[in-house]
Amino acid sequence: MHQPLYKDPFSGKYILPWTFLHALKDYYSMPAKARMYNIKINFNLTPVLIDQIQDYETEIPCLFTEKFLRSEDKSFWEKLIKTMPYPLARRVPELQKIKEEIDRKGKTDESLKKISSLYLLTWFPEENGILTEIEQKIVYGDISDQDIKEIFKQSKGVIRKIMPEYIKLKQENRGEVSISPYYHPIIPLLIDFSSAEESSPGIKLPQRVSLKDDAEEQVKRAIEKYEKIFGEKPICMWPSEGGVSKDAIELFSKYGIKIIGTDEDVLFNSIGNRDKSLIYQKYKFGEMTIIFRDKELSDLIGFSYQHWNQKDAVADFIARLRRIYESSHYMNPVVSVILDGENCWEYYPDNGNEFIHNLYSELEKNKDWLKTADLKEIILNDDINSEELPKITAGSWIYGNFLKWIGHPEKNKFWNDVIKAKISVNNPRDKTNLLVAEGSDWFWWQGETHQPEFDKLFKANLKRFVEINS
Repeated sequence: MHQPLYKDPFSGKYILPWTFLHALKDYYSMPAKARMYNIKINFNLTPVLIDQIQDYETEIPCLFTEKFLRSEDKSFWEKLIKTMPYPLARRVPELQKIKEEIDRKGKTDESLKKISSLYLLTWFPEENGILTEIEQKIVYGDISDQDIKEIFKQSKGVIRKIMPEYIKLKQENRGEVSISPYYHPIIPLLIDFSSAEESSPGIKLPQRVSLKDDAEEQVKRAIEKYEKIFGEKPICMWPSEGGVSKDAIELFSKYGIKIIGTDEDVLFNSIGNRDKSLIYQKYKFGEMTIIFRDKELSDLIGFSYQHWNQKDAVADFIARLRRIYESSHYMNPVVSVILDGENCWEYYPDNGNEFIHNLYSELEKNKDWLKTADLKEIILNDDINSEELPKITAGSWIYGNFLKWIGHPEKNKFWNDVIKAKISVNNPRDKTNLLVAEGSDWFWWQGETHQPEFDKLFKANLKRFVEINS
C-alpha cells in the first residue's frame, strides 16, 4: 500500500485527494476482509502512507475536503468524475445522471452538493450503511449542509479505524505487515546510479553523485516509524518498486531486515536462467532471505481478472496454483503473489468484492494442499527449499530494470535537480523535504504522461529543502 506525499510543503495543504479516497475505499477494508477468513495475508505499508493516514485522522487542510464542504467548483468535480474508472462509477449510477443534468441546465448550489456527495460516496467501504441511506436522499430529495457534514464525519470514522486494523492483524497472527523505505525511493539508485547499468548496459545516467547517506536515512526513519506504530522493529520489507542491489540488500540487513521480496525478472537476470520453476523456493543472499514474485499470477489479479466472470477468475487462479503444486520438483513450493494493494480494485466489478471473498474462501477450503503463510513463517520454515544466491543483478519489479526512474533525459534532469539542491546546502538541519523529493513517484512519469501536480510537488519540496536549510 503506497501513495506519495501529496502535501504542499509551503501551505501544508494536501492538493491531491488520492490518499484520502483510497483510505475510505481500501486501506481499512482490505485487512478487514482478510480477517474474516482463516487465512494469512501480508500487507506492506509505506511510512509516507501511514503519515498521510494519520494526518487525515485530524483536520489537516485538504483541497478536496475544502471543496467538498463548500460544494463549489464544477470543473474540479468534473475532472475527478472524468478520471473515475467505469466500474467504480457504477457503484452510484445516479452520479452520471446528475452530471448530465448540470451539463444541460447549468450548475446550482444544490446540484454541486449532490454531485460532490455522490462522488465521495462511491469511495466509501460497502459495509458502511451511509452509502445507501444518503444516496437515496440525494437522488430523491434535497441534501442539507448537515448531510454534507455527516458524510465528512463518517469518512473520518473510517480513516480512524485503519491503523488499528493492521495492528490487530499482526496481534492475532493473521498475517504480517512489512515496511518500505520512508518516502518510497529506489534505494539502489540513491546508493549508486551506476547500479542501473547492471540490467541496462549503456544507459545514460545523471551526474554521478552518491546519495548513500540519504538512502540510509530513508531506511532508518522507516524502521523508527514502524516501531512507533507496532511496538517492534520490522524484519520484513518490500523495497520500493522491488528495487534491489547488492549494496541495497546489505543496507537493509544492517537495519535488521531479514526478508525482502522482488520480481522474478531480478532472479532470472541474476542467475542467467529463465526457468520459471526456480522461483518457487526461497533464496539466501548473505543474511537476507529473498522471495521472488510470480509475475503471471500477480498480474492476472492486477490487470486481467477484472475482465473475467469473477467466479471463473478465482477458479482459474486456484487451478494455476494446483498445477504449480503438482508439477514442482520442490516438496513445498512457495508461490509469491505480490501486487499493488489498492490500485486494481476500482477496475473490478463492485470494487473486487466478489473476487476477493471467493478467493479467500477457496484459499481457506483447500488446506489439504494449500497453505497461506506470513513472511516470518517463510524465514523459519525449514521445509521450504532454500538456495544460496551467489550474486544479485540490480533491478526492480518493472521488467527487472530501473528505466521507469532513470535514463530518460527528463528523468535524469529530475535527478540532477535533486543533486543540485543537495550540494547547495552544507550540513542541513532538516533533510525531510529532500527525502520526499527522492521518492520514486515523481520520476515515474517524467518523459511519459505529463503530471503537472507531481512536477509542482517535486519542485516545491526541493525549494523548501533549500529554503529552510539556508
